[in-house]
Amino acid sequence: MRNKRWRWMLSGAMVGVMLAGLGWGIGNYYLVVAGALVLAGAVSYLSLPMPAIL
Repeated sequence: MRNKRWRWMLSGAMVGVMLAGLGWGIGNYYLVVAGALVLAGAVSYLSLPMPAIL
């Protein structure tokens, strides 16, 4: 479970950075905000409590 959590966080962070970079490059700041929200969501995923069973 711990490895999957890091994979999800890293993939979400990469998508967020990609969206923010794409938005910054083409001047669409809605994409920058969307990328920042995805990045924040991916990082906050690490603070969720893990089940004791897994």
